[in-house]
Amino acid sequence: MNLSATKNPSAPPVMRTRLLSPEMRARFERLDVDLKEGLVPAWVFGSDPELYALERERLFPRVWTFVGHESEIPSPGDHVLRYVGEDSFLFIRGGDGVIRLLFNACRHRGAQICAVERGNSKGFQCPYHGWTYSSTGELVAAPTQDEAMGGLDRSQWGLIAAPRLERYHGFYFACLDAKAPSLEAYLGHAAYYLDIFFGLFDDLEVVGVPQRYMWPTSWKAGFDGFGDDYHLITLHRSCSKSARSRFLMQRTSLATTSSRAVDTTSRSRSRQAMRRRCGAIPRRSQTGTRSTNWIRCRPTLRVVHGCWLAPSFQTFPI
Repeated sequence: MNLSATKNPSAPPVMRTRLLSPEMRARFERLDVDLKEGLVPAWVFGSDPELYALERERLFPRVWTFVGHESEIPSPGDHVLRYVGEDSFLFIRGGDGVIRLLFNACRHRGAQICAVERGNSKGFQCPYHGWTYSSTGELVAAPTQDEAMGGLDRSQWGLIAAPRLERYHGFYFACLDAKAPSLEAYLGHAAYYLDIFFGLFDDLEVVGVPQRYMWPTSWKAGFDGFGDDYHLITLHRSCSKSARSRFLMQRTSLATTSSRAVDTTSRSRSRQAMRRRCGAIPRRSQTGTRSTNWIRCRPTLRVVHGCWLAPSFQTFPI
């Protein structure tokens, strides 16, 4: 008997095992009408267990998820734990220097092989039955292999790799659906903003560990808060006033003859720096939206946590 699996295993196809209840089906039918009218019903942002179960099965595995930046795992054997939905993965730079995203589960009975958030390891041993894997995901040892499971072909039973893993300006994104659109197609015009911020520099670095928060509500509530700029002018008005005041004070202290002269010099230096670092960058007008100029590019901040990365420069729109 030859116990074998797929060579270079990847995640199985996305499966649909849950059926919509009559109530949920009626909600989705009404949702189509609401969306055409420009409305999103409140229940979409609720904590309905049935809706969340559908999202775990049909949404999270099929979209591109940001998992990490290459600077987080600079050396062979470096690894951090990351998640796609609620599934745990090892974001790891193998001993061969290749970056991979490996499902954090032993191929034997599915026990997690890594319990630490970050570290450097030459291999991983399942705490249940002792199956041992290399940093590249290969199964290298199984206790009493010949006696317990004669015919096991270790080369066929490595850790499961995410079927899609793509890099963009040092950021790695994963998708568990092998048939999903490419990362470039998924990003669409949003790629412009990644190009503007992260295409300028090739030495961006993640500092510190991710900051994670837990709250008893839908994941969409947090996402909506971080992605919504409209509330800034009211809820965070004091921060906006403070930042504007500091900016105006800096402009005043730097002025030698007139603020116009300072702005002109700063604008020229910023554009020269952009050309030196990354060549020509498409303006927003090329994507069908309003063009924006940027002035004053200078080192200020170098920090990343979780899903956010701030580049080591500061810009001000005009």
